[in-house]
Amino acid sequence: MTPQEIEGWVKAIMNLGSPVFTIVACIGIGYFFRAIPKFNNEWLWVVCGIAGAIMFPVLAYAHREMYGFDEGLAVWLVRTIPMGLILGMGAWAVHDKILSKIENKLPILKNFVAFVDKTGKQLPPSSPPEV
Repeated sequence: MTPQEIEGWVKAIMNLGSPVFTIVACIGIGYFFRAIPKFNNEWLWVVCGIAGAIMFPVLAYAHREMYGFDEGLAVWLVRTIPMGLILGMGAWAVHDKILSKIENKLPILKNFVAFVDKTGKQLPPSSPPEV
């Protein structure tokens, strides 16, 4: 893959818009934290919310022409931080209510995102592996 192709992919992803990028990134962050054995999965919604609240204002500021940035920075942050929090927790809810059910029905995805304990026993999606 050439640098121009990589740049094209990055531009295509960024053109999706800040909300879509924030949701996809929060789902990815959730999978990352879910794979950490000592992390309690009951707190994933908090992590996704905080990640969205940080990520969305930054990404939206980078696309400020698209959103009409003509206010002061304080007004911008007051508008975008709650939106990012909602997007992050919405990403967690989308995974919890939709994607997890798809993972459970498709055997290849079930094995791809499977989490097991030390004995090799399959864990349900919401329970962290024992250390």
